[in-house]
Amino acid sequence: LLYAKPLFIGTYMECQEYAIEFESTIPAILGNEPLVDNLAEGVVIKPMIEFSKERIIVKKKIIRFSEKEYTATQKNYLVDHSTSNVQLISYELESYVTANRLANVISKQGPFPFHGTSDDLKAHCQELLAKLVEDVYDDFKL
Repeated sequence: LLYAKPLFIGTYMECQEYAIEFESTIPAILGNEPLVDNLAEGVVIKPMIEFSKERIIVKKKIIRFSEKEYTATQKNYLVDHSTSNVQLISYELESYVTANRLANVISKQGPFPFHGTSDDLKAHCQELLAKLVEDVYDDFKL
């Protein structure tokens, strides 16, 4: 059975400090030669022992694979103490809608042949949007 072995075992704080940018270990696990510029997406931190019925998992991704990003304007507003709470919440929510996240959603659904009607395209876009919203919502679950 193929499964990911721990890269590091330690306290939660020690795991938070673990360097998340490194070459993927998957080719070696599969018995293949290392690939050029094959960085891992990041790391997953989870407890060795579950303390509740809710499973706690923390994902830390490198910037290249980040599914959350801020524009320069948003970054400036986030440090500006005069920004309204509504504006801060708006920027925080907008940061979750990224090209990487959309590409991940599309990759799970598979390609769409863009030779149908405009109604087909609209329906497909609505389905992708629903899955994108679901993906963002999953980030907020604890």
